[in-house]
Amino acid sequence: MKSVKRPIELEDIVDMFRELSADTGFPSPAQLLQYVMHHDSRTSLQEIGRHFGVEGEGALDEILRRLCTLEDTGLLESRKGDWYRVPEDVALKEGTVEGSPGGYGSVAIGTADDEAHRIGRSQMRRVLHGDRVLCLVDAGNGGRRMRIKVLGVLNRLQKSLAGEIRVVRGEAMMIPLDSRFCHPVAVARDRHGKASEGDIVNAVLTSAPFAPGPVRARIVEVVGNLMVPGVRTTMALIRHEIPSCWPDDVLKEIDGDRALGESPSPGRDREDLRGLPFITIDGDDARDFDDAVYCSEIPSGWRLVVAIADVSHYVRTGSAIDRQAYARGTSVYFPDKVVPMLPEHLSNGICSLNPKEDRNCLICDISIDRDHEISGYRFYQAVMKSRARMTYDRVEELLNPQHRASSDEDEALLENLRNLESMATGLEASRMRRGSIAFELPESRIDLTEDGRIASIGMRERLRSHKIIEECMLAANRCAAGFLHLNQGDMALYRVHPGPSRDDVLALRRDLRTLGLALGGGAEPDPASYRTLLEQAEGEIQLFGAVQLLLLRSMGQALYTPVMSDHFALGFPAYTHFTSPIRRYGDLVVHRLIKQSLGLPGYRDLQPSVMSLEETCAQCSMTERRADAAVNEVIAWLKALYMLHRIGSRFSGTVTGVKEYGLFIRLDELFVDGLAHVSKLGYDYFVFDEDSQTLYGEHTNVLYRLGDRVKVEVLDVDLDESRVSFSLLDENLFAYSGDRRRKRRRNRYR
Repeated sequence: MKSVKRPIELEDIVDMFRELSADTGFPSPAQLLQYVMHHDSRTSLQEIGRHFGVEGEGALDEILRRLCTLEDTGLLESRKGDWYRVPEDVALKEGTVEGSPGGYGSVAIGTADDEAHRIGRSQMRRVLHGDRVLCLVDAGNGGRRMRIKVLGVLNRLQKSLAGEIRVVRGEAMMIPLDSRFCHPVAVARDRHGKASEGDIVNAVLTSAPFAPGPVRARIVEVVGNLMVPGVRTTMALIRHEIPSCWPDDVLKEIDGDRALGESPSPGRDREDLRGLPFITIDGDDARDFDDAVYCSEIPSGWRLVVAIADVSHYVRTGSAIDRQAYARGTSVYFPDKVVPMLPEHLSNGICSLNPKEDRNCLICDISIDRDHEISGYRFYQAVMKSRARMTYDRVEELLNPQHRASSDEDEALLENLRNLESMATGLEASRMRRGSIAFELPESRIDLTEDGRIASIGMRERLRSHKIIEECMLAANRCAAGFLHLNQGDMALYRVHPGPSRDDVLALRRDLRTLGLALGGGAEPDPASYRTLLEQAEGEIQLFGAVQLLLLRSMGQALYTPVMSDHFALGFPAYTHFTSPIRRYGDLVVHRLIKQSLGLPGYRDLQPSVMSLEETCAQCSMTERRADAAVNEVIAWLKALYMLHRIGSRFSGTVTGVKEYGLFIRLDELFVDGLAHVSKLGYDYFVFDEDSQTLYGEHTNVLYRLGDRVKVEVLDVDLDESRVSFSLLDENLFAYSGDRRRKRRRNRYR
């Protein structure tokens, strides 16, 4: 390291520090060095003892012994016998460990903008992700890169871990669920008499940070066995750090908040809309109802009234419920359970627009002209009463031309539905004319058995009723974005979808050429160009599916931001989320901003969130991605378990990705994704062409590309990794004629 004369090798110093760190009754060498670093002007033995709460002559002698050891290493020097400092040529830095899968990690030193410095597996075995550590820095003169050596743990933030029990050479080890904790943890076997191999457990760390030997822990809870489906959901919650239990302060707030028990009533700032025949339209299994809709035909076109649950009336900024809602960010919908953003007393109770009950709501009252363009809107508070809780299937039945109303109330509901259908059909057509991109991706429906396993997988049918609600919500969200920008400018919360980058456009055009298609629009194609491309492929199911996949992969991810910008896929200049405050924190913030803009009492000076708008937008974007990752993880495992009993079965599928190592394939009937390794494509040499993103066989002339239809056999299932492997059937070799053979050859595989 940096030209420091030491009589001891650096690795020996680290080993010595680890031995001394095992005795937690005294400060570790790293903690002593940190204290001296921050008190370098005058640091005496007595001051060090007082800082660490060490008293008595014998205890101070142990501190002195450790200081002398540090002097021997050259990392510390004494002045005038009893004063200490770090030598000028010794570079010590504090940092935070960031673990990564595979056993490697890095230490982030300084500000967030500074580069993280990589550390190897040997150093990572001594620390944990999140540890605050002290490092010796080699500046890397003469063109060498800066290197660091971890000298000890200053503070261990992680007090507990969750993981899977494995028995290794007779010793119980816990494999952490969080892959950033990349080394096994030794646990006292069966301390509760319950934990066995394959169980998921929660454990508290018991070993001293940086001490010799493995990290050790004590089991405090057995969550359940790895093979039980419900446990996989619990694993996902733990792995992705999704809160699922209500803190005591939230429960106390629910019990003590009078507003949660008050009956809604109209007043000076709340209109009475209970006379309008609102309806909710949701899935069969919905329990919370964010939105209700009503539509009437008027001389100039249509009046669409969208009523949204008035969550902000009950959840005040900074309250315990609000802080927990911020932490959760969104409700998470697993196949077997829902983890709500709000306690059920609110989400399924007082906030939910349940049928036949008075409810407070925030209204977006929209005027739509005969050209199906929004001509005006108004936001206001109201009290409403839903006439009926409709399902998508029931609405489809009622919209059947053969259906006849059985009562006056049914006639009012039918008139509402017919107006909604007519209005929504026009809004969709208008949106498409402006270039909105309509993806028609099949969505899987998973039915579970009573014990949480998959009973069946099918395709969720997209009905007219889905489109009706979609257009109503899009219209209300557009109006909310326009209202916020008019009143709040670029200090609000918007939903933004960036357009593809130039590199993404170039890559997309390259891939489209292999399909015989071209994207117009120049260097920066607008949404209408993408819409036109989809229309070119609509006649062929196989081609249309491939184009949709390519377009989706070329686009950025939607996110929340305080600055208004385009929503590329929808083709809207401004967009936000207003319609789901029961299940999305961003929508709740938008409600508060709208009320602030309306100048409603209690909202004029109210902060819309517990944090700044920038932090809130980042939090909402993160929790949305976190929820998606957790749900997809559980679904992937359930599908892998389902396929475990179908090894050897044959299915038809579609190629969804081409890599040099094989084909990614999605089964048509089951929507299960898997990999056919290049060695399982048939008896041929297969060559990957990067330019055309294809694999082709040298002898059979067969060529595989995105969107190709293939027949496969289920070869293997890896439950630990939720991976399904396929082999292609021989009949695929005769699926294409020789004119699809490519002449360019590279990256040969067998």
